[in-house]
Amino acid sequence: MDNLIIQTAFLGDLLLSIPLIKKLKELEPDRNLVLICRKGLGNYFKLSGLVDEVIEVEKRNSKTWRSQVRQLRSRRFANIISPHQSPRTAWLVKKL
Repeated sequence: MDNLIIQTAFLGDLLLSIPLIKKLKELEPDRNLVLICRKGLGNYFKLSGLVDEVIEVEKRNSKTWRSQVRQLRSRRFANIISPHQSPRTAWLVKKL
């Protein structure tokens, strides 16, 4: 099973999540770490090795959210972590 971090806020909020990402990787190094973030922001996290996989969504496009839910439902996550509160994230977690 993988770990999932959902951080779809702005770039600054995503950057402030780096200590959380590092700690989760440190605590569970054998689990893949998947990051869901805004489109265009995930490349740094993937290329830097902070996460194993990036899923980018267009925040205000419900089609991208539904598409990701369909794909993610087939996966099992040990932990789903969101460092911010949002109705969209709550909906995603509920669907998973």
